[in-house]
Amino acid sequence: MILFYCFKLFEFLLFLFPRKYRKAFFIAIANLAYKFDKKRKFYIRENLKIAFGDTLSEERIEEIGRSCFQNLSMAILQILENANSKNIEEVGRNVEIKGKEYLTKALEEKRPVVIVGSHYGNWEVQIVAVSSTIVPITLVRNAGKNSYIDQYITDAKLRYRTISFEKKGVVKHLAKALKEGGVIALMIDQNLTTRDGIVINFFGKTAMQTPAPAFLARKYNAVILPSMIHPQEDGRQIIEFYEPIEVEKTDNAEEDVLKATQAQAAWLEEELRKKPDYWFWCHRRWQRLHPEIYKVPK
Repeated sequence: MILFYCFKLFEFLLFLFPRKYRKAFFIAIANLAYKFDKKRKFYIRENLKIAFGDTLSEERIEEIGRSCFQNLSMAILQILENANSKNIEEVGRNVEIKGKEYLTKALEEKRPVVIVGSHYGNWEVQIVAVSSTIVPITLVRNAGKNSYIDQYITDAKLRYRTISFEKKGVVKHLAKALKEGGVIALMIDQNLTTRDGIVINFFGKTAMQTPAPAFLARKYNAVILPSMIHPQEDGRQIIEFYEPIEVEKTDNAEEDVLKATQAQAAWLEEELRKKPDYWFWCHRRWQRLHPEIYKVPK
């Protein structure tokens, strides 16, 4: 409880300042963290080496690494701003949505939708902008260590018609939403356990990815809709929906799920090759099958 009161005090002091100062503060913290977090800097380098080989200059690697930390800081700041916004329409003020027709078409056909995304760009804007302006979204969240802060984050999302459930036991909630023709959102980042993930090819190397989007879409005849948010230099955000991925329904369910899961990985890889700056590269994406990659030199 003391930690939560400290958090609320920090929040109060933070919002005494205009947004440009709040943003500058979080960017400064991110830059400081990047400078001293040698372990995650190593992870970033190893991940970029897998994805791009030796094609990136030292300067470019540093640029992407710093951007990774800054992007995370902006997502954290966004949670606070979502909770403190006096007008929920503010979140969509500088947001443009492309490919919206894919989502509206599925809704018009009364088909449930599984939005798949990644920790790329300001994903906190991505979710609430869509849920507050188009359709409510049900999603999964990892329970935090502090129940008060966890509830704070949940309530902040709920203001924008985003309903979140803890990971444990979440399947029944996701299934219920899809049965009712609703929309759910799932992240497809890699490095799941062998129990929770399936083996796919990602940047030419095997990795463990969640089969949940494909499994649920196949079971409930849902459309898988890849989506990503792209930060712009002028401060705008472009949320983009991509061509839907349909899950086949053959006699081999396992193969159907694997094929659709690999299609999601291929989509993400293609987008990251275009603009790698805003992805969460400091995560150990290939750890489960290739632990030797992330042995930090002493």
